Parts: sequence; structure tokens; C-alpha cells
Amino acid sequence: MMVAKTSFGQWLKRRRKVFDLTRDDLASRIGCAAVTITKIEADERRPSKQMAALLAEHLHIPPDEIATFINFARTEGAISTAPWGTPFHSPTNLLEQPTLLIGRDEDVTVISKQLLQPESRLLTFVGPPGIGKTRLALQVSRVVLDKFVDGVFFISLATINDADLVIATIANTLGIPDVGPQTSLERLKAFLRDKQTLLVLDNFEQILAAAPPIAELLAGCSLLKILVTSRAPLRIRQERQLPIAALALPDLAHLPDVETVAHYSAVTLFLERAQAVKPDFSLTEDNAPTVAAICTRLDGLPLAIELISARVKLLSPAALLERLHGRLMLQSDGLRDIEPRHRTLNAAIDWSYQLLSTEEQILFLRLGVFVGGWTLEAAEAICSENLNLNILDGLASLLDKNLIKQNERFTMLQTIREYALERLASSGEPDNLRQHHAEYFTAFAEHIEAYHARWANNMETEHDNLRAALAWGETGLRLAVALGIFWQQRGHLSEGSAWLTEGLMRQDIGTLTVADRRLRASAFGWLGTLQAWQGDLDAAQSSHEENVALFRELGDQAGLVEALQTYGMLFIMRGDPEHAGPPLEESLALAHKIRDAASVAQSLFFSGILEYLQGYVQQASALWEESLALRRPEGNQWFIAIVLAHLAMAAIDESNYRRATSQLAESLTLLRTISEKWQTAHTLEVIACLAAMQGHFLRAAHIFGAARRLREIHSIPMLSFLQKFYERGVATLRAQLDEATLATAWAEGRAMTLEQVVAYALQNDTSPTEIPLIPEVRAAGPFYDHIIGGVSD
Repeated sequence: MMVAKTSFGQWLKRRRKVFDLTRDDLASRIGCAAVTITKIEADERRPSKQMAALLAEHLHIPPDEIATFINFARTEGAISTAPWGTPFHSPTNLLEQPTLLIGRDEDVTVISKQLLQPESRLLTFVGPPGIGKTRLALQVSRVVLDKFVDGVFFISLATINDADLVIATIANTLGIPDVGPQTSLERLKAFLRDKQTLLVLDNFEQILAAAPPIAELLAGCSLLKILVTSRAPLRIRQERQLPIAALALPDLAHLPDVETVAHYSAVTLFLERAQAVKPDFSLTEDNAPTVAAICTRLDGLPLAIELISARVKLLSPAALLERLHGRLMLQSDGLRDIEPRHRTLNAAIDWSYQLLSTEEQILFLRLGVFVGGWTLEAAEAICSENLNLNILDGLASLLDKNLIKQNERFTMLQTIREYALERLASSGEPDNLRQHHAEYFTAFAEHIEAYHARWANNMETEHDNLRAALAWGETGLRLAVALGIFWQQRGHLSEGSAWLTEGLMRQDIGTLTVADRRLRASAFGWLGTLQAWQGDLDAAQSSHEENVALFRELGDQAGLVEALQTYGMLFIMRGDPEHAGPPLEESLALAHKIRDAASVAQSLFFSGILEYLQGYVQQASALWEESLALRRPEGNQWFIAIVLAHLAMAAIDESNYRRATSQLAESLTLLRTISEKWQTAHTLEVIACLAAMQGHFLRAAHIFGAARRLREIHSIPMLSFLQKFYERGVATLRAQLDEATLATAWAEGRAMTLEQVVAYALQNDTSPTEIPLIPEVRAAGPFYDHIIGGVSD
């Protein structure tokens, strides 16, 4: 693999820009001429030792790295890595764009400069659909990326129609789970309060009611800046509106020569997109006036131009212009009962729509029911009714006509989807189609194999469709119950609680069938679980008691087993083993009675936690081993990983470090396979405790620091029954390392990425430590309570 090299001159130029210094500014600070800085940055000369020391001071090089820095500054050649180079790569989720942005160079320069002004906090790109607001925002964000040391993040709001979900969507993009007593806005403000971050909020016009929380977020985060794309302004005090103009068009009455016409950005875009589908297409004396007329008829809107220019594969520019005029009735100076923002874009889309066969038109409109995209299987299941068209062939045709897109899945531009939905509304199909959609995604959620490598990613990918199905269909409570494990494991706790509560309220208590009552019982079970993870244990207890009572009334022993398990775990979370015992004992007995191996395994696992909570390590370990043996054959990776981490805790208590090492390596590997973060934090902490007990104190401190940071980033709670094991490991470090050494190692661990700490934790480090473990700490049992305070972060 080729590794990029950085010369000192390149490094200096980039570092100077990070601190927003001109060459004159830097020269003045270190007492030299600006031309000297210019020559150093061009690698035409090297700084003296004295000058290098001054550069280190003014460019904030850590004191313990100054000697290395001076050597770098005065040595010829380049290096592949430098610890001072990391600020140049701000974190971001921005993707490289597949095509060049045409006709916006001046806009990008002006807007980037305005965005970086101290008084600019919120810039809103306003303009009609298809004007290119999103693409321009992405380009500006890419240009200013290195000016925001804490990152630039793009948040698409196109599929969000509920203003209450905007803050949660931003938090989710930033990896802040919905956990704990704080509101989503409070958690987001706390996370961004001291961060120099740029948020790009795309497609805001349908949720303008979310503007006040955005204003509050800006008020509470002084370094935060926000770019918004919207068809309407937010109308809050921090906002600066930036109307986005159409692409440049030639004057049809005074048309210049062909070469000049080609340089108008609207024509340039038409030519570039036309050549993508017809490589031999070119602008000539004959077709230049026609192409200019097409671009003008489309008002210079990039989206409209892209859609229409692709048709040159089928039609000449003259035929295009003729059809454009004849087919499209909704022009900018045409009908007045259509909203102005729809006139030109509707014309462009309607023109492409009219080129479709009748069956393709039906499929196109039906595809508008999907929110956030779809798969071939979903389209076949939902859109095929009474359609005399092979779905795959129909999708291929729509893809070729640029009405849909395909990457890993099929998608439709939001503006095009709006058009499809408007036409669909007049067809009489929406209600029936939405019911099919809700039924499909309810079945999808009920039957997808949970916990495996692609499960969580598949569910996240379809999250917008699942939300739509919850709102549309009569299957709402069924779907909410099916989504319980997804909401729990991905941290969508408030959203899940809200949907479950709404579904329960919609039920008519007086007309419930047995199946309805069983569904109601399950809903209370998941509601209690989500409430418990949010820390509302009183509400959780009420929900779990209702869950247990309903399943008892139904005589549903399988449901009662699970209800008793979660009810018993609630008391474990309360630190109340006396009340946890009876429901867990009953659940285990019932699980054996109905001969359900998975339920037996779950009850054994919870019973093991109860034994461990009371200090019975060997009994706990035996129960966990039995539980693991029952669940391994089915391959539930998440459950296996959790049990292995608990078994490792027992192995550490019994000083069986070899067994613990093996169990923890498997647990962490499984968790990374399924991209899980919550249990990962616990497994890392057990690995850190193991390292501490083996005498690898710095390694332990590194991993503890990284795990603590992971909990903070994702608001992962530490359950009470795990707290003492964690405290024991930290106490071991405090007993063995001086405060400064521990704090430094802890901070180094916090600086690791998740990928780095996982790789580090999986290293089988058995090298001896220079610091022997004192016997008193090694002999301490699982409830070592002599804790010397917490580590300061």
C-alpha cells in the first residue's frame, strides 16, 4: 500500500491555515520576513534551530515533542506520519461526489468565506426544487472541512416529516443514542457545547416547526455552525438566507458563437450529462440554439436539465424541444392553481413521466410509497398487484430514464417522489398501497433473523420505511413489538417507547381478541424494557407487572416465561436480589416445563447474574456455561458475546486468566462482526480488568479510558450489577499507578478510535510488567469494596 509523504513545507502551510494565520501573521510572531515563510513552505529553505523552536511555540507543538519537531523541520525529505498532522483530517461523513459541480465555483468561494465569518452561525440555502441546494452545500462543506476541527456532518432530513424527530435524527447521525433522563436536545447540546462543528441539515422545508430547537441548539453551542437547505427559510434570528440562483443561461435573442454558448453553465451541464449517455454527442452550429432553448425552457434548473439531457440517447435536440413544448403544460407563466415551486420541476418530471408506458407509469407512481428507498424484493411484494410488467424490467427502464437511482438499493429523489405521490393521490390507490407497504414491513420486521451480522444494518437501512409503516397501517402495534429488540439494541429508546405507548392506547380494550391481548402483553413487556434502559425503573416496573399479569390471564406459558425473566431482571437492575429471585425461579421452571431451549438458556443466564450479584461466583459460572451450551447451536452472536463476557468475569474472579482471555477475545470479535457498541463497552471493561489483574496496568488504563469514552459518546448506561466489578479493576490501577501516570494512560485510551481500541484489546499481550501486582489486590474477591474514588477524566 502506498503511504502519502508530507514535507515540512507542506505541513507548515496546512498547520498555519488550521490556526487561520496568514504568512505575514506567522512571520510577525516569530520575527522574520513573510518571504522567509513563503520559501520554507515551498521547501526552498529550512528554518534555523532557533526559528524551528519559535515555530513549535506558536504552532502549539506539545513540549515533549519539540525535539522531534525541530529535527523534522531541519531535516531534508518527507515523512509518512507526524503526530502533529492529525488536525488536518477533521471527522466527517461527507462522501466524495461522483460528478463535478458545474457552474458554482464563484458561489462556493463566496459562501465558504461568509460561512467562516464569526457572525455567521446559520446559513440557509433557499430556492426551488431542483436548483442544486444540496449539491452546493456538500461542495461548500468539503471546502471548509479542515476549518472545523471537530468535524463536518451531513444530515439528510428528506424522509423526516415529524418536526419532533429532527433533533433525534441529528443526534443519531452523530452517534448519540437516545438514553437517559435528558431530552434529545439536552444531550445534543451537551455533546456539541465545546465543539467546533459544522452541521449540514438537508431538506428542511417540510419540518419548519423544528426551527426553534435549532435556534436553542445554536444558542447553547457557541462554536457550532449550521448550513441548511430548504425551500423556505427557518425565520430565526441567527439565520442568514442565501437564495440560490439557477445556472447561467445565454440570451436567446443575442446568441453568441458555439464556443461561448458551451461555457454557459446550464449548457455545460446539459452537454456533460448528454455525453454520459451518448459519448459522441457534441455542440454544433446547428444544435447549439436548440440546446440553449431547452436549457432556457427548463429555467436553468440542474435537476430538470439532468433529466431531460439524458433523453438525447433517444431523441435529437430538436425533437426534445418539440416534445418539451408539446407535452409540458405547466410552465412558469402557465396555470396559477399550482404552487410556484412546482411549476418548472413538475414540467421536467412530467415530461419524463409521459414517455413511460402505461404500466411503467403505474409502477413509477407506486414506488413513491417507499420512504428512503427500497429493494427489488420490496417492490415486487408491494407494487405488483394487477401490473402487467415484470418489476425488474420496469425498474431497469425507470433507472435508464433517470427517474430512480441505484446504489446498494433503489432510491427516488425527494422532489420526484413528491410528484409521484401527487399523481398517486388522484389515482385512488394510496390507502390500499400503504396498507400493502405496512403489511410487508411488519412481516419484514417479524421474520428477519435478529442479532446476526447484517441484521442491525438492514433494520437501520429500512428505518424510514418502518416508521412510515407504523404510521400508516393497522399493523402498528404488531410492528412496534417486532421492533422492540431493534430499538433496544440501537438506542432508539424514546422513539420505541412512544410508538408502543401509542399502539397500546389505540387498542379498544372492550373488543380485544385473544391474539390482541397476547400482543398487548408483549407490548407492555417491550415498553418496560425500554423504560428500564432509559432509567425510569418505576414506570418499567408498572409495565412489567402488566406484562406478567396479562400472560398469566391468557395462560400463555411461553409468554409468561419471558415476562418473568424481564421482571426479575428489573429487580436486579434495582439491586434487589430478594425480589428478583422468585420470578427468575418461576421462569426457569416454566421454561423447562415447556421444553423451550432458548427460554431455558435465557432464564439460566439471568439466574447466573442473580447468583453473581450475591457473590456466588462458581454457581453463576455454572449457570452461564449451561446457558451458553444451549444457545451456541443457533448462532445468536449477540447473546453468545454477552454470556462470554460474564463468564470471563467469573474466570477472573477465580484467577483463571487463560480462560478469561479466550472468552473475551471471542466476545469482542463477535460484537465487532455485528457492529454492536453497547455490549462492546462492557466487554472492553472486562478486558481492562483482566489486564489489571495480570499486572498490565498501562494496557488496562488505556482500555478503561477507551471504554469510558465509548459509553459517553453513545450514552451507554452501566447497569448496577456490573458496577462493582468495574470499580474493582479501577481500584487495582489506583493502587498500583501514581495519579499522573494513570491519568495520562487513561487519556491516551480516550483518544483511541473504536477500531483502534478493539485491535489493541485483541492483542494477546502476555509480556511481563515492571510493576508487580500486590497480593492484597490479587486476593480481593468479586466484591472488592475498598474503592479509592473514581479516575478523573
